[in-house]
Amino acid sequence: MISFREKARREGEAIGKAEGLAEALLRQLERRFTLNSVELERVREVSDVANLQAALDEIIEPDATAKSVVEKLRYVVRLYRVAAVSPI
Repeated sequence: MISFREKARREGEAIGKAEGLAEALLRQLERRFTLNSVELERVREVSDVANLQAALDEIIEPDATAKSVVEKLRYVVRLYRVAAVSPI
């Protein structure tokens, strides 16, 4: 069984990794496409490392579009928004 301290450390690492990936993705999106502030904020809301990595993989494809990159994130954002307003 892992300690509370170890669990907190791992969660902190995961959050930091997601934030770093999101910042890298935002930088690439801003350089390659024109996105509005709402779209950029949606990227900042994503904390799922796998989806952020998928979006970063997509953005380097020669035929990538802003839509194809953001689509990699959309599912997670929708789930987050539903969970945030759910009265569970």
